[in-house]
Amino acid sequence: MANLSSGTRVLRASARRLHHCTQTRTITSSQHLGNTSPNAPPRPKKLNVPALLSTPTWDPSTLLPSPSTDIPSGLTATRLRHLLRLSALPPPSSPEEEASLLLTLAQQLHFVRQIQKVDTTGVEPLRAIRDETAVAVEEGMVDSRKLRQALEKEEVRGTYAPRRRRRREEVGKRSAGEEGEWDVLGNAERRVGRYFVVEKEKV
Repeated sequence: MANLSSGTRVLRASARRLHHCTQTRTITSSQHLGNTSPNAPPRPKKLNVPALLSTPTWDPSTLLPSPSTDIPSGLTATRLRHLLRLSALPPPSSPEEEASLLLTLAQQLHFVRQIQKVDTTGVEPLRAIRDETAVAVEEGMVDSRKLRQALEKEEVRGTYAPRRRRRREEVGKRSAGEEGEWDVLGNAERRVGRYFVVEKEKV
């Protein structure tokens, strides 16, 4: 009985220690979940998209000259008319229209010069406005599978110099699952063989 009692006491003590360790780990885990670890990355702040879009950070008009800026001396009325002739545009009909065209041309040249100042070192030029994602690039690539599909539509004719001719697709047939075939000449009033007849109007 003494041995049994001592064994029971040992088991009870072990159970208490295990229960205590389990509670300690649970509390520690909850504390780690509730508190942010110093090594963990900070949580990103939630952006207010409407407020961000309502306040512009840049204005394209900053690339244009101020209204009080004088027109460059190189832009003369003679050069303006020369450019209009090269563009097949009519000349200005009044001095006011000529001054307005000169001002517009000066603003455009100033804008182009501002764009030319941008450092584009290492920037690959955009060849076209298209989808340049990986999926689109893969769809645009020609591989052996696509070539095989194209070659299967061709047939070889000839013995010594075989030529490949594209097989003509069957025109007029309905898609799979539909019954019957479409009669192209079914609505023609008069037919001669595989052709329909159109009467010429008398003049």
